[in-house]
Amino acid sequence: MQTHQATPKLAPQNRKPQPHFSNFYHFIAQGFSLVEVTIAIAVVAFSIAGILAMLPMALRSASESHEETRANHIAQSIFSGLLLSNASLLLGEPPQQSQPLNLSTSESWVLKFDYQSNPVGPPVRGSIAQPTDQKEVQYLVQVTTRPNPALKFLNQTPFDASNCTLVEVLVTSPAKAPLQKRNRYSYVTLLKAENP
Repeated sequence: MQTHQATPKLAPQNRKPQPHFSNFYHFIAQGFSLVEVTIAIAVVAFSIAGILAMLPMALRSASESHEETRANHIAQSIFSGLLLSNASLLLGEPPQQSQPLNLSTSESWVLKFDYQSNPVGPPVRGSIAQPTDQKEVQYLVQVTTRPNPALKFLNQTPFDASNCTLVEVLVTSPAKAPLQKRNRYSYVTLLKAENP
């Protein structure tokens, strides 16, 4: 009868295999193949093309944001001018450029502003439909008043606006383009008619 003697099992050692540096140096000395270089160039070119394709869109978005900020500044300056000056369109210096705006009648004024939102010339009655030839004018603005507007809130509750005037400021840009091709920004507020 044969007896088998159990051989003790050794626990595996947690040793990482040593890298074969000779293979690594051999790979470096061998260099890259033409296929590998071509694939690497294609990946880099595709990435750069994607980045360059997004650049015009980002520039256009920044330009539109800048223009909308200017339009908002123009509208707010007109609204605050109407509130502080007892319904007069105040446009820079000299003070004689101040034009009275009768809030009890429907009126329409055209104002011109430059690239820095500074007024150019006095306000005139009319429409902004026609483009301007003035070099410094970037924004054409139409201020329209409607006295005693019939207003309703979203819940259809009537609002008593009998002594109020709806003032709409329409800012368009660029001023040299036809009306259909201009960017338009519309702002509306309700003012109490103080003047008769």
